[in-house]
Amino acid sequence: FGCFIVGGPTSSGDNGSPTFDQAVNLQPDVQNSGSTADGVALFDVTATAITASTVPIDAVIYGTTNDSNLIDETGAVGAVDVGDASSGSGLLRDSPTTWTATAINSLNCPAF
Repeated sequence: FGCFIVGGPTSSGDNGSPTFDQAVNLQPDVQNSGSTADGVALFDVTATAITASTVPIDAVIYGTTNDSNLIDETGAVGAVDVGDASSGSGLLRDSPTTWTATAINSLNCPAF
């Protein structure tokens, strides 16, 4: 296992000066969450083939509560995996089942 840092497309002090493995301007922007959880999911189909019933192959749900009923890789409404990711923070998968919100400039690629 390792990690791959995606985001940007610019790295500056305003966003923690990360070193991106893939610099891309995500549209829409990834949210910082809050009281209602947000999520990021990975799908094994083209973006145009994703529907409300498409099950991701991996997902992370972050924030306080999953009031939006975001689904996870099981196809069911998922539990929140990690708390709010504040501005300047990123999500780091610590192991195959745990996530941590951490300062972007401290992200690295640890071995699990």
